Amino acid sequence: MKPEQTELTSYLRDAMNQLRVLQSRASKRNKTKKFKAIASMITITLSRANATYNYVKAGGHEDFSVVIQQHMYDPIIQWLESEIA
Repeated sequence: MKPEQTELTSYLRDAMNQLRVLQSRASKRNKTKKFKAIASMITITLSRANATYNYVKAGGHEDFSVVIQQHMYDPIIQWLESEIA
């Protein structure tokens, strides 16, 4: 594995773990429309991160940059954390 690929897979694994923690926290909250919507957004974001992770593992790391992925997932994760808290 190339260093760029290991860095990207490591970041995506970390992002998916954070999203799973958020998913668990959201599932323990009351089932209002807000938390149902948050749970749906987490599922969509987690699925997208997982698809990117699988693509990168298969050798498609030239198409993705760690910096771009961080700029895409970090704000979403931070916003979801603030909404759940």
